[in-house]
Amino acid sequence: MPTSRIAALIGDDYHEPGHMRAALEAAAGADVRIDFFTDPLAVPWGKLSDYGVLVMAREGRMAPRESKALWNTERHEQAIAAFVRAGGSLVGLHAGLASYAHAGPYGSTLHGTFFSHPEQHPEFRVRSTGAAHVLLEGFSEVSFRDEMYFMRVDSADTTRLLESSAPDYGSSTAAWAHECGAGRVFCFTPGHRREVLEDPSYRRFLAKGIQWVRRLL
Repeated sequence: MPTSRIAALIGDDYHEPGHMRAALEAAAGADVRIDFFTDPLAVPWGKLSDYGVLVMAREGRMAPRESKALWNTERHEQAIAAFVRAGGSLVGLHAGLASYAHAGPYGSTLHGTFFSHPEQHPEFRVRSTGAAHVLLEGFSEVSFRDEMYFMRVDSADTTRLLESSAPDYGSSTAAWAHECGAGRVFCFTPGHRREVLEDPSYRRFLAKGIQWVRRLL
């Protein structure tokens, strides 16, 4: 699996793909080829082994303004789970953690899925959990005004890296990472608003996450 080649599924009814594309290109670096997909059915699910990393930044509903129908079938989720177990790496970003079954093959690989967010976009702090992990080396507390995700995370099966908190809403896990079979998984929840995706602190942490799943850290 070539770690310098990434497949990225981005964009949906609520998330314009261009801003996430720019953030991923900046974070991944010039030595990485990223194949972007906005149609989940166009992703080469049967050939994920052509890539070293799969980025999921799209929700599970096909057209949420029209129906609750999901695009992801058992076949899609099993393909992702098998890819990671075989040595591929998975990056789950913002919408890529939403509208997926927690107990399904994909959710079980992520060890964390979305369950709610406030209607408002509050300003919240993102702080280290204090875990002993290379991704937290040099990390400083940051603040974002963004769609604040509240997550269901399997803390026993992953390392919680960052926690988000806002006075009026409480706190939740904002980033986590773990090994899964021969592969690696990194998840980071902010990234709804363009200003956040363009924020240098956001891009620095995303860059480290991509380096980690590529085994460069």
